[in-house]
Amino acid sequence: MQGKGIYLPTRTIAELLDCDQRTVSRLRKLAMRDGLLIIVKEHTFRSAGKSEATVFQFALERFEALKGDK
Repeated sequence: MQGKGIYLPTRTIAELLDCDQRTVSRLRKLAMRDGLLIIVKEHTFRSAGKSEATVFQFALERFEALKGDK
């Protein structure tokens, strides 16, 4: 959904895809490098808990068919 953040927790996605957590991390980095994912908010780590995940957005502007102006 346009304007909504995407959460891509590596551990959860790795379990869903039955792959290594590092694989998910690498794929996420490749998607950022290629401009498919944009970081909206960086993660925050708190040793006492309540850490917050990185929030991404999908780069809709890179895909004419997904812009919704047709």
